Amino acid sequence: MSLCSEVSDLTLTLTQPQAAPVLLRSDSVTAQAQEGDDVILSVPLATNSGLPTSVVWTRGDEQLVGERFSSSTQRGAVNLTVRNATVEDSGRYSLTAQNDAGQTHSDLLLEVRTRPGDVPVFLRRLNDLAVKVGTRTRFLVEVRSPTQVKVSWEQEGKPVLEGERFHLLHEGSFFCVDVAPVTLEDAGIWICRAHNSNGISKCFCHLNVLVPKAYKAPQFVEELVALLTQQGTVSLECKVVGVPTPTLKWFKDNQEIKAGDVFALSANPQDATSLGTYTCEATNCMGKAYSTSRVHVLGKEGSVQPADSLIPKGPAPTFCKELRNEKVKIGGKVTLECKVTVPPWPKSIT
Repeated sequence: MSLCSEVSDLTLTLTQPQAAPVLLRSDSVTAQAQEGDDVILSVPLATNSGLPTSVVWTRGDEQLVGERFSSSTQRGAVNLTVRNATVEDSGRYSLTAQNDAGQTHSDLLLEVRTRPGDVPVFLRRLNDLAVKVGTRTRFLVEVRSPTQVKVSWEQEGKPVLEGERFHLLHEGSFFCVDVAPVTLEDAGIWICRAHNSNGISKCFCHLNVLVPKAYKAPQFVEELVALLTQQGTVSLECKVVGVPTPTLKWFKDNQEIKAGDVFALSANPQDATSLGTYTCEATNCMGKAYSTSRVHVLGKEGSVQPADSLIPKGPAPTFCKELRNEKVKIGGKVTLECKVTVPPWPKSIT
């Protein structure tokens, strides 16, 4: 009698059943926050199937995208971060989780309240800008405040006021500064401050002014000459270059001369300097240049006799910061300070 034995291999495969993701109800169905806060909405997520799971946050029929909304999954929970929350962010938020086995969703309520007695909140902040010199730009903010708000602007520490190039606008909760044309001096840090009875909020940005290589500030290649002709008229002649082409303004004794202006001139025939001082101002987006002349007499044979060759270039000096009264104890030190606008540079200071 013989015995036979047979050995065979058996492979057992266990298949894990596929299952849709499970969103567990959050402990807090309603989330509350105050305006200006960063809010995190969180829902626990259970996925046991190992299948890739996608999640989408919506409010109403609108999917939440943009810089203020960001979604992340950490430690078994799906989080939605709402940055700088506003009252308009209040409402029902829905989270949908989906894999190949199915999908599920969960809802959360967000309630954003205005801070009672709070400082202003910037709903829209300033952004860094890069602008070509000579063009125009706009700085725009949106401010919400529970009380009356006042907005002020600064550029490199100097107040920005309504003027020839700056236009301050306000409509509803929006405040802006229109700048046209942009000059080199506009580059740097711009600050917007919002004031109310409870305090101050501020935001800032950096303006970079771009300059094409061909651009040049105005330059007088031939200085201004004021000629008194035999007919009794004053002729103003000069030559200036610059890119873009400069615009010219003319002044007599620091008062602008415009098209159509007529002046009655009277003077000592032997002293043409009493006819006044004339200035040409050349301006483009790169800067300004000045040339000044007193009257030259055009002789009978066409020769030019200078009335005064010692006139400095540019208008008379202007104090942008005047001397102030100071108090000091006997024997103490004191500094007296003033500032003069340049160019042109003063010929002498006494």
